[in-house]
Amino acid sequence: MRRLLLLLGLGLGLSAEATPMRWADIRDGSLYLQPDRPDTVTVQWVPAWQADANEEHLYLLDGQGKLQAERLIAASESRGSQSWPLAPSAASYRLEVPGYSFRRYTVEHDDHTVALFAPAKVHFSAETRDGDELFFKVPAGERAVLAGKFHGGVGAFQAQRVGDGKQLSLALKPYPQYWEFDQVELPVASTDQVWRLRLRGSGKAAFWLDGTANLFAQNPQQLKPLREDPGQTRLMLHKEILGKAANLGMALPYALPSANPLALLKSLNPRAASYYSVVDIMASRPHYEDAFRRLYQDRLGIRQDITLLAGSQRKADLQADATSNAGLDAWLAATRALGDEGTHYIGFADEPNLNYPDYASYQRLFISMARQVRSNPDNFKAGVRIAMPASTRLVNGPFADNATDKRGIDWARRLLAESGDSIDALAWHEWMIRDLLATRVYRDNVAAPPISSGSMRRVGHVKPCCWTRPTYPAVQPSARTSRKPITRRYGGLRWPSTRPRTACSTCSTGFRPMTNRITARACCASSAVITTNSNPWASLSNSFRNTGCETWCAWRTTPLKSMSWRWPLTGNAACLA
Repeated sequence: MRRLLLLLGLGLGLSAEATPMRWADIRDGSLYLQPDRPDTVTVQWVPAWQADANEEHLYLLDGQGKLQAERLIAASESRGSQSWPLAPSAASYRLEVPGYSFRRYTVEHDDHTVALFAPAKVHFSAETRDGDELFFKVPAGERAVLAGKFHGGVGAFQAQRVGDGKQLSLALKPYPQYWEFDQVELPVASTDQVWRLRLRGSGKAAFWLDGTANLFAQNPQQLKPLREDPGQTRLMLHKEILGKAANLGMALPYALPSANPLALLKSLNPRAASYYSVVDIMASRPHYEDAFRRLYQDRLGIRQDITLLAGSQRKADLQADATSNAGLDAWLAATRALGDEGTHYIGFADEPNLNYPDYASYQRLFISMARQVRSNPDNFKAGVRIAMPASTRLVNGPFADNATDKRGIDWARRLLAESGDSIDALAWHEWMIRDLLATRVYRDNVAAPPISSGSMRRVGHVKPCCWTRPTYPAVQPSARTSRKPITRRYGGLRWPSTRPRTACSTCSTGFRPMTNRITARACCASSAVITTNSNPWASLSNSFRNTGCETWCAWRTTPLKSMSWRWPLTGNAACLA
């Protein structure tokens, strides 16, 4: 039975023996567990959608934020279970189900263990049935907001204050933009308030609290203060030289920027960039990109970039036709005109494993365009290099039916085997990694075959390059948490979380001949402020209005000293100081 709530009532006519409390169909969220006696938490999972194309992780942290246990769920494990012992603790364990999850998770534990569920914000966190109930508490004086988003399932909430029966309703409406949602302010009171939340409609449910603790329980007795003790982590500084310090990069506009945006871009001191090149525009106006690409190179000092070919209206499934060929020819000519002042990676089409019906369809385009690039040796002299497909995700499959046939790593292996001499770089977009604990997927992906195998070292005409591009932590480019301060904190935490992971992964997989260089793209609006200091990962001191970020790993021979910092694991640890 698919229920988020406890299936059997607790505390009425039950013996003193332990009885299970069950949370069913969790898809994204944290479950805080505070046992007062030895307990065991058991997690079971069943497939939701495309589970056989996606591996996942579960994490269990202790009350000090230390990783107590981790469970890798292979793509072949569509169904399974995992149990962990819980020792009595004054601070709460945290069981993390990182979203987006392709499985439904059911969690069981002793009903004596205090359990509080922290759902994801904006994204759906569980699948529920009509009439399911949860409870939450708003302390005295707090201005709380109940919020939710319609994901095609639960369409309304009813909130009832337990003390006096006061009721509020919230209807959830579909919106054209992912980051839009509905909310209702809860009344402020001079005493603590306990509320009953009733979900209306079945299916995907997105609900959360702002302005107060985002915690829900199955009964009011479980609504106890959450305790998390201070924790600390240490990163050690070693003498070994591994590669070059980080460069900052960004996606640059497909037009000449005016003075104010250019000044902002220049203030960020970028050294790398990503572009699109629109083939139908370039086919009809071959010099369209000349002015702004020259400007970015001369004024901003861009010396390394990657360009993805596309059509107008972001058409991604290009064909090897006259328009695409002419557009590529124009781009190559424009790149040669820049002079021998950098390295310019070119990717033929954007996320082909999502946008092409099958591998063979993209392979035809790749072979045709690779031949076109290699046919003129002046292209190579001008720094043009070929990146094989900037796939959507690498180890896991795309968000599409038949994802098992479209995993980026499988397409990469096939292209390496068939066209290895034409490939200088591997690129992919890492989507939907929105939990900070799960950012270790960047390390795992860089260490995954074929990257860690000899195949990537033998291909191409130069040392191979790996462009890992973690794109958006949410489903849409501007999807963000419901309050800007939360976004700023999330963006700040995400920045140091992803960058060292990607760097350390290249250092730990035995790539001694190909030491790493990391550049990072920040998708910043004019309000964003990024400061750099002696910490080469920099600190992010304001929000990403567009919460997407990309990381490019390009292995080169310039040195990077292995670095370390130490910082407290608290809610305010927004940068590596």
